[in-house]
Amino acid sequence: MWITRYIPIADSIALLFKPYVEVVIHDIESDTIAYIANPSSDRKIGDPSELGFLNSSDDKFPYSEYIKGPYENAANKGQRVRSISSSLTDSKDQVVGLMCMNADFSEMETSLKVLESFLRPMRLEAPPKILFQNSLRDNLKLEIRDFLDESNLSFDKIDANSRRELIERIERKNLFYARKSVDQFSVLLGASRATVYKDLKYIRNKNK
Repeated sequence: MWITRYIPIADSIALLFKPYVEVVIHDIESDTIAYIANPSSDRKIGDPSELGFLNSSDDKFPYSEYIKGPYENAANKGQRVRSISSSLTDSKDQVVGLMCMNADFSEMETSLKVLESFLRPMRLEAPPKILFQNSLRDNLKLEIRDFLDESNLSFDKIDANSRRELIERIERKNLFYARKSVDQFSVLLGASRATVYKDLKYIRNKNK
């Protein structure tokens, strides 16, 4: 029977992502669940698939599109589920089944909310000026962090263009007029002093 070729695939996916992913194989002809791996709902083998339209003469399911999704779904208790469905064929390359993989991320979302509460607390004060007003290094680090956040960049993705944008940002705040500011900035950025001075000269000439 055609289903035997797909059971190991369903079991492998369910085992790899256990306990978060349920894999269901639907038999289109009988409109029933032919197999289920890592069941996370109350469904079982032999239950109606309720996908009877797939066996109708109407071309409601685009068989030419063997994969549908990912798409949003919901579990029995209202948990957010992300699903993807794939057409299954027999030895004659006829679509006879549907494999649906349902990933329940609700537990991960709870963990994510806990992490966000630590990383991005609802109430976060600005750095106290009395502590930072005389710390050039701390102010430079804050400027670099804010620039990366606003530009949606990671530190290792800073290229020549973004480096000049960052230098121009700091120049507008007159931080480069402080003693040894270029030296400290070069160390923080991992760039040579010559490179920073060259960019700074270009920016100052441009803004004259």
